[in-house]
Amino acid sequence: MPTMKSPYTQTINSLSGHCISFEANVPTWAPPAIVTECLAAGMQHTDDQEPVVAAQPETSDNEEDSDNEWANALDQAIMIILTRGDKADFTAQDMPKVNKVIAEMSPEHHRPTATDISEAYQRLQENIDLAE
Repeated sequence: MPTMKSPYTQTINSLSGHCISFEANVPTWAPPAIVTECLAAGMQHTDDQEPVVAAQPETSDNEEDSDNEWANALDQAIMIILTRGDKADFTAQDMPKVNKVIAEMSPEHHRPTATDISEAYQRLQENIDLAE
């Protein structure tokens, strides 16, 4: 039977009808039906069983290249919005709107978050070539 350990005190209410309370760092028996839900909640196996979820593979050079391509596409989308200069493309804080940046990016790239856009915008603002 699997035992799970939670990093903090929590109660798991499963869709299968189980309700189990876990204390922080105390191994607790969990029915096999809720092991996946426990893992999703951040718990860890404490017995010698193989984990249900496989470890993430290490990033390869191709993934780093695709990240660079995505960052370049994000920068280009922001530059298009900046050169257009339409006030409707910016928020009240003079940041490019997320939906406007997404509209300028190719659909093959994943959608940027507001944080991604803010970091890219600040990076472009610091670029000397932008001031010219």
